[in-house]
Amino acid sequence: MYSSFYHRHRFIPIYSLLCLVLCFLLAGCDLNIPGSNTALFSSTSSGTCQANCTAGPGVQGVQIFVEPQAGDHVITDAISNAQKSVWLEMYILTDRNVISGLEEAAHRGVDVRVLLEPHPYGSGSLSTSETLDRLNAAGVQAKAASPSFSLTHEKGMVIDGKTACITTMNFSLSALGGSSSATNREYGIIDNNTQDVQGAMDIFDADWNRTTAQVSDPNLVVSPVNSRQALESLIQGVHKSLIVETEEMQDQGIEQDLANAARHGMRAGHSTCI
Repeated sequence: MYSSFYHRHRFIPIYSLLCLVLCFLLAGCDLNIPGSNTALFSSTSSGTCQANCTAGPGVQGVQIFVEPQAGDHVITDAISNAQKSVWLEMYILTDRNVISGLEEAAHRGVDVRVLLEPHPYGSGSLSTSETLDRLNAAGVQAKAASPSFSLTHEKGMVIDGKTACITTMNFSLSALGGSSSATNREYGIIDNNTQDVQGAMDIFDADWNRTTAQVSDPNLVVSPVNSRQALESLIQGVHKSLIVETEEMQDQGIEQDLANAARHGMRAGHSTCI
């Protein structure tokens, strides 16, 4: 069993913790992954991980990339190679290379749809409304994310209905390695599993049409639907060790689960980057 963390929708205290084991659930992995690997988005990919990455039990059709080493080419090349569709739901979109790639895809007839959080924190100099206006002017179907949620914190993209990209990162310079002054540690997975891709498309379609998403794929962990239960089960079920890497931790329930796990003799590592 593996889980793809689809941290999205309401801003709840555990949203950042959903980043904690994106890679660790999927695999045991040497994170020094060099450069960009555009083959990650190949529809004929074998699904094996890159660079000394050993897939965990049950993982099929899933690959990992790490920022800032991978850069924005993982994303921009995927958009450039899209034949039919690019569906993107994002918290912050300010990387101009990504924006240009979306515009160019629309110009060549690709069905490009973008949902953006209208009021993100730390969006930088380019506002969401400016980005939406620019995209729509270029032929992209772009609009604000569903008002049903306090914040839509999702960071996901589906290419040609065959490949899903689920990440911890915004599509910004600092997240995609484009800024020398600020580079983030970020993780992403490229998922070619048919069930997962369909699940991601169903979520996007529901948000696009302002309806309620039905989440049935057990591999997808979605806030606020099933994320707490999944994380609690993960922590409570660990037998030997758990490594936690998260931007924020402000949830007493999860903190208590980690403390209980440590008291039960498990080695627990927690790294907080603010």
